[in-house]
Parts: sequence; C-alpha cells; structure tokens
Amino acid sequence: MRASVHQLHSARVHVRLSKEEDYFNMLHMRGMKVKCIGYSPVPIVSDESTSKHGAFMRPLIVIVVVVVVVVVVVVVVVVVVVVVVVVVVVVVVVVVVVVVVVVVVVVVVVVVVVVVVVVVVVVVVVVVVTAAVVVVK
Repeated sequence: MRASVHQLHSARVHVRLSKEEDYFNMLHMRGMKVKCIGYSPVPIVSDESTSKHGAFMRPLIVIVVVVVVVVVVVVVVVVVVVVVVVVVVVVVVVVVVVVVVVVVVVVVVVVVVVVVVVVVVVVVVVVVVTAAVVVVK
C-alpha cells in the first residue's frame, strides 16, 4: 500500500513538491521507506515496515490486559468466596457453641432443682417419720 501525496498532506507532512530531491530526503529522514516511481519519490507504507512494533504490540497489549483483568477478577471472586465461607463457618460454630452452653446450663439447673427437691422431700419424710415414731412411743 502506498501513501499518496494527499495522504501525506492530510497527515500534516509539509513538503515542497517542486523539488523531488528535498521530498525524498525529508521522507528518508523521517524513517520512511521510499520508492521512486519514474522521477517521483513515493513513500512505501507496508504492513511489513510499519507493523513490526505498533500493530503487533497492540493485540499483545490487549491480550495481556484481558489476562490481567481476568486473573484479578478470579482472585477477587475466590477471596470473596473464601471470606464468606469462613464467616459462615465461624457463625455456625458460634451458634453451636452457644446452643451447647445453653443446653448444658439448662440440664445443670434441672439436675440441681431435682436434687434439691429430692433432698427436701427426703428431709421432710425423715422428719415426719421421726415425729410419728416419737409420738407413738
């Protein structure tokens, strides 16, 4: 693909077209490959000369950015899932511990109340039986 004079002017390359030698030198100094067609120098814009760095690097940069974004998103999702699982496990453990403590306290209170009631009943029975024996004698 060749760049025309119009394309060069639209790219704000100002040359004196009357002197083809100056035009050739200016294109050469800008690093363009130049081909002479007849007596007119024409810059060569090919995929080979311009895309070695620019056009090749753009897709590579896009791929790298996409890979980095995907890795960051995956890491964030994994961290969030791990945090949620840890929080749920901690909450479940705390609830289980609280329930076990409450059940143990209730069982201990019930056992203490039953023991106290049994002791009181035994003492009352012993006192009543002793009083009855004393009265009968």
